[in-house]
Amino acid sequence: MLRAHVLFFDEYYLEHLDYRFEEAERLAEEADIVLFVGTSFSVGITDLYLRAGHQRGIPMLAIDPAAGPRQWPGLQTLTAPAEKLLPAVCSLLG
Repeated sequence: MLRAHVLFFDEYYLEHLDYRFEEAERLAEEADIVLFVGTSFSVGITDLYLRAGHQRGIPMLAIDPAAGPRQWPGLQTLTAPAEKLLPAVCSLLG
């Protein structure tokens, strides 16, 4: 059976081993910076990283060409298309 690599509304990350959610949780606790690119912040994995970043006080950046107001303390939004800004951000981060 073939299926798209997506979570349906009644499913959870932990139900699918290929999402490696436990690894994502561990990495959220170890990250020095969090960079969000191309997300609407409407999926659960972004909440995991927003909470971890806020609790640990690490820098959090979002690249969004049509940035609206974000309600997360500490999240800085860079308003630009990712294809223009992401290479420069990655270069600065090393």
